[in-house]
Amino acid sequence: MSYKPNAIQSRIIAFFEANPDEELTVDDMCVKFGCTEMQVRTALTHINERKVIKLEIVRVVKLAKVA
Repeated sequence: MSYKPNAIQSRIIAFFEANPDEELTVDDMCVKFGCTEMQVRTALTHINERKVIKLEIVRVVKLAKVA
């Protein structure tokens, strides 16, 4: 089963296949693909579960600089 061409999953897959060295935050993806954080997270889960492509999802915590 494939995704519809305009589905978020299809757009994410196409983006990373065309730009394999690119890294996007969830916020970046929301802006780029015009969707909510929950839609991005759900799409990523579906993509990885179906093993269409393998996306590495990492969370980063770092010390914020105080002005």
